Amino acid sequence: MIPIVLCTGMATNNTYGIAAGLVIVGISNGIGATASLIGLIANATEEDQAVATACSYLFRSLGSVVGISLTATVVQQALRNQLQEKLGNSDEAATIVRNVRESLDYLKTLDPATRELVRQCYGNATTAGFGLLIAIASLAAISSGEFPLSPPENRS
Repeated sequence: MIPIVLCTGMATNNTYGIAAGLVIVGISNGIGATASLIGLIANATEEDQAVATACSYLFRSLGSVVGISLTATVVQQALRNQLQEKLGNSDEAATIVRNVRESLDYLKTLDPATRELVRQCYGNATTAGFGLLIAIASLAAISSGEFPLSPPENRS
């Protein structure tokens, strides 16, 4: 994830770096999802395997929806804030902000200087979205330590 953030404007603007980072993240996601599912099935009793599998898919899907929603909210809000800051509070700026957030095709109608400014704001907003994902992933990594399921005196 960190190479993606660095290549979206924090350190450099590099489409190949973003693509390579997305491939690495995608492969890692596939490995993690498969390994966790196998672990759940291996540790569930035969009659509970279906429930364990269903719960795994439920929480994976729920996490995806919540993650996408939160990230989209952060990106849209960061984009709005940056465009208003850079373009000012005029009626023309409000129109540009509204139209750019609705469709990227609106970029074609802007003058080159404004178009570049809007692209920079999009890059910064994307970096903010990835920042949220890194924060969430960090919290997940911290909280995923091994914790005993039963008190130590009951374990054999």
